[in-house]
Amino acid sequence: LDAVALDESYEKLLKKELQTFVNDKSFYERIGMPYRRGILLYGKPGTGKTSLINAISSQLSRDIYYLNLKNILDDNKLSAAFSSVPANQIIVLEDVDTQSKILHKRESSSFINSIEYIGKKGENSTSTDKKDGNGKSTGPSFADFSLSTFLGCLDGSILNEGMIIIMTTNHIEHLDPACIRPGRMD
Repeated sequence: LDAVALDESYEKLLKKELQTFVNDKSFYERIGMPYRRGILLYGKPGTGKTSLINAISSQLSRDIYYLNLKNILDDNKLSAAFSSVPANQIIVLEDVDTQSKILHKRESSSFINSIEYIGKKGENSTSTDKKDGNGKSTGPSFADFSLSTFLGCLDGSILNEGMIIIMTTNHIEHLDPACIRPGRMD
């Protein structure tokens, strides 16, 4: 972590949190939490989020597994993607706000919007469908899994032990508070 330019207090806090996570699995058992750690990195492009991820990986001698949510088509594939990562590794969800509308802030009328979305799902084309060169739909441009399954994956119900999950975004204000609440993503 010394190779990354961080505010000194933030660097000390991050080092302490990571060392507690790596060296004190019993802490998580005592407080009844799954042995996994979520980290949210946000800021403008070029502020060092990716460099910090690489520094964390190097510091902890863990491999990085990038998970592209745009490639995940349903809840089963999402669960399989998270559970296929070996124990004690790092899962990175980079620019997560651009990968799935499911993770965006819900409006107060989200139930109505969900019904409208479900109704459109069976149609040949929606405003979020990708088009090929001939104007034919090639499928949705965003992932099509549920928020509850995504949150379940983050909370560790299907993860191998010792996972660190890092989400990055340039626009934290776009993300649903449930995705980034303290204790889930710190």
